[in-house]
Amino acid sequence: MLMHVNGLIREAVKGTQFEHSYIAAVGGCVRDEVMRMSPQYNHLIGETKDYDYVLASQNISDVFLLGRLIAAYYGSTVYTFEKFGTAKVDIQGYSIELAITRKECYYEHSRKPDVVVGTVDEDSW
Repeated sequence: MLMHVNGLIREAVKGTQFEHSYIAAVGGCVRDEVMRMSPQYNHLIGETKDYDYVLASQNISDVFLLGRLIAAYYGSTVYTFEKFGTAKVDIQGYSIELAITRKECYYEHSRKPDVVVGTVDEDSW
């Protein structure tokens, strides 16, 4: 299923400034895809509906523009969350959340991170 959702995004950005950008699936959707490769884990995985992607950019407005482009292509709505620098688009029954590469800094007594722009390497830690 991950490859299908990747294809939906590739189709939506074809011919735009994001066509050759680094847009990568991250998080639980990747974990689910890896677990599906091993039959002993199939009973643990339901149908994945939420997909998280990271856009290698240092500009938060890029992720909002990417979300608007995908939403417009599929006749959907984009929801932007400026505090966290993310955008969410629902297309064809899938919830796709987009973020730029970033670092999250947590404090001892809070589950809500401060988010700052980061690199692909920093985002993957």
